[in-house]
Amino acid sequence: MKFIFIIASTMLLFNSTVLYAEDFVMDEAMKAYKANNFELATNLFLTDFDHLNNLGENDKLKAAITFSKNLKIYREIYKKSLLTQVTYLETLVNSEKNNSSAYAALYLAEALYLQGDLDRSKTIYGNIDQRLIVNKSEIKHFHLIGALISHQSKWMDKYVDHRSSFNINNKRDQLFLNYIDIVLFNKNELTLEDLSAFILEDQQQNNSPHQNNHYLLKALIALNRLDLASARIVQLNKQQPAFVEQLGKTKVIRFYDLALTHTLSVFYYEMSKTLFEKIKNHKKLGDIAKFYLSDLELVLAKKENANSYQNKVKRLTLLPKTLANTIEVRSAAHGFLAGNHNRAYQTLKQAVDNLEKDPLISADAVLMCIYLQANCPTIVKNARLMAESGTSKRYTQLSLNVGRYFLSKNEITKARRLINGALFKSDNNNLFANDPILLINLAEIKRLNKNYSDSLQIYFSAAKDYPMIRQIQDAVQGEYLHEQRNSGIPTVF
Repeated sequence: MKFIFIIASTMLLFNSTVLYAEDFVMDEAMKAYKANNFELATNLFLTDFDHLNNLGENDKLKAAITFSKNLKIYREIYKKSLLTQVTYLETLVNSEKNNSSAYAALYLAEALYLQGDLDRSKTIYGNIDQRLIVNKSEIKHFHLIGALISHQSKWMDKYVDHRSSFNINNKRDQLFLNYIDIVLFNKNELTLEDLSAFILEDQQQNNSPHQNNHYLLKALIALNRLDLASARIVQLNKQQPAFVEQLGKTKVIRFYDLALTHTLSVFYYEMSKTLFEKIKNHKKLGDIAKFYLSDLELVLAKKENANSYQNKVKRLTLLPKTLANTIEVRSAAHGFLAGNHNRAYQTLKQAVDNLEKDPLISADAVLMCIYLQANCPTIVKNARLMAESGTSKRYTQLSLNVGRYFLSKNEITKARRLINGALFKSDNNNLFANDPILLINLAEIKRLNKNYSDSLQIYFSAAKDYPMIRQIQDAVQGEYLHEQRNSGIPTVF
């Protein structure tokens, strides 16, 4: 009897410890969430991936929303990273002083490809002197980018040549080939056994977790092995460049794997979606989960299920008022993706015209224009007038979203006025306690107005919480140094 009591007591103690650990993780994650540090919050969840399945439905919902927040921030980091890196890399390629870089053109061609500027990407790539690409990993990188550009350009002979440079019997080369197949054909050829072998080899050889991590993560996500991807991401040094080129004794150039940021955003999308799916049939929380599943589709502007979601969101009834008020806007956005443009524009315009009732609804309408990459001049014109006339904190999000819209259209003067207005309306005494998306866009506005020191200060501070921002920070630093003609000082780009 005493023995049974000891076992029961031990089990009770063990279960209490597990419950305490789970409560501690949730509490700390929510503290980070409230401080707008969604990166830390998601990392806390990922360090003990298995406990996510043991969370109650309410906590699962909180975790899922946290992952969706990080998805949106990573999407913003990715967009700004492409913009700043293209500017910086063009400076390196075109500047007579810096044209000794053998790799700047390769990374510029890749950045332009990722931006969707295939013509410029082809031109830059075509002018690369392949003989200067001597680093073994960068030779592989050269052929990988060449394969992507060639296939998109319908240059099938060149595409085959680049593919044939990889040895199908080499494990590392298999990762490269598989990455090409995923990007071009959405087809993953590697098995879990293959990927487990790659991970084990890294551990045995004490390789840096950064090496090949992007190609490995891409394959793990394609296999829906988010647990293994999570373990890899927790180890990842997100500030680490993909390649460092040494130029002389005093200068190095750091090049970054820009597509990795996008892949990480896809991971956060999948994590969020998986958790929402687990609670979408819950009696009380199901409608909220379905709303956020709809939101994920809009963030990525997915068209596949747009027709279905257009009707689904209108049937959601058990929602908080803030979400319920945006139902018509969200339904219209899905309708836009399904091809119903005129009707969508009418609904979004009505949301803005009813601004005085609730500026958050109008802010959501402008946000849909951003997500959909739609031209909304009339909608945004009215939203701008109201955003600039509104002075309370309730107008912060509207000012920010209108500013982001103008920034996406390269209307810098208007964007600066609105984004600065959003900062003022936020009424936050601590600049860096603001929404990370506000900070990232504020820093970009300052860069475009050549206020580099303030831009860098914001990026430097933001990078403490979001290490992926380091790639933006380095690009702005390089652009700044070039502008100042300050190359006489030992420089880290």
